[in-house]
Amino acid sequence: MLFGVLSAHGRSRRNLASAFIGEIVAAMDSLEECAQIKQLARTRTGGNEIPIDFHDFDLPRFAVYEANASQLGLFNPPLPRELAYFYTRLGALPKRLRGLTSPASISEEEARRRTQDALDDVARTMQLGEDLLRSIKEFVSNKQPHSISRA
Repeated sequence: MLFGVLSAHGRSRRNLASAFIGEIVAAMDSLEECAQIKQLARTRTGGNEIPIDFHDFDLPRFAVYEANASQLGLFNPPLPRELAYFYTRLGALPKRLRGLTSPASISEEEARRRTQDALDDVARTMQLGEDLLRSIKEFVSNKQPHSISRA
């Protein structure tokens, strides 16, 4: 009887980990494919000073996280904290990028600094996602954990 409960716990954790992997990869892909972020990177490297409008930028709803936040206890610390931090940071990213749009009265140097800060923010969020994927993959596949990646 006890063995059946433990294996059910393990299956629940594996299934939840698999769902988180899918959602994290989808969110990261949407960031990578975002036209405004690509344009922001080109602005930094190409000197193009066209203001970028992030008002319509949004990320997909985090349905897996929202529905299963109460189940984070299936994972050992610090993974629940890391998941919560990643999703909170990712969810706040559109608002931070919308704040990048600034009045025309700022200096060129300030505009460059804001652009670099925004790109650093996106890069840090992407790195957090990659780190999470490495942490979560051990719960999904013991035989081939290296096969779970975005590459």
